[in-house]
This record gives sequence, structure tokens and C-alpha cells, in this order.
Amino acid sequence: MNCRHITVLLILYFNSVLRTTVDDFAPYGPEHGDTRAPTNDDGSTPSIPVSSLFPFFNHQHNSLIVSI
Repeated sequence: MNCRHITVLLILYFNSVLRTTVDDFAPYGPEHGDTRAPTNDDGSTPSIPVSSLFPFFNHQHNSLIVSI
């Protein structure tokens, strides 16, 4: 790649990055049903059930814990 190609690619990249707004992301916050994770000794949430099984280390899980 020569310098001109790199310059064009950088201009296109930064043009798309600078156009990104908060509205481009999924809605979040208390007004959308989000809640704060409770703090505890080990810094994780209680077990959170999920609607479908997911594989992790050759085991199917139906809940998860979020470290905070």
C-alpha cells in the first residue's frame, strides 16, 4: 500500500467513527429497565438465569454471574 491509499483509508475510517452517536447503540439505563448490580464481597452479581443454554468449557449453562 502506498501513502495515498493509507491516507484515503484513514479518512474513511475517521469519517465513520466521528459520525457514530449514542443513538447508534442499544438503549440502556434505568428508563430501559436496567438496574445497578449490587456490590458484595467478591464483586459479582447473584446468579442470573438466561433463556437458553449456552456452551462454556464443554458444559451447558443456564445462568451466568457478572463480575463487577
